[in-house]
Amino acid sequence: RVRPHVVGFLDEMLKSEKHVRVDEVTVPANFPPTQIGNLCLRSADYILLAVRAEGEWAFNPTDDYLLCGGNVIVAMASPAGRAQIDAHLREMLE
Repeated sequence: RVRPHVVGFLDEMLKSEKHVRVDEVTVPANFPPTQIGNLCLRSADYILLAVRAEGEWAFNPTDDYLLCGGNVIVAMASPAGRAQIDAHLREMLE
């Protein structure tokens, strides 16, 4: 079934000056298991959509979701937002 508002949203998202797109970020293998809420993964530059872990999807994961090395984060993000996510993950490795 065609959903015109969704199609319109995706079209505008791709044309936006902010260059927003759906992107994936792989969590480094040596990343310590950490609750998403402790990572402060909230920003005007991205929206965390889901995490892929061991073949399972966690859509809109809650703050107590345990993020582990090898998980894949799926987010709608601008290039700046993508960089912010990467920076948050690197901070946990320092």
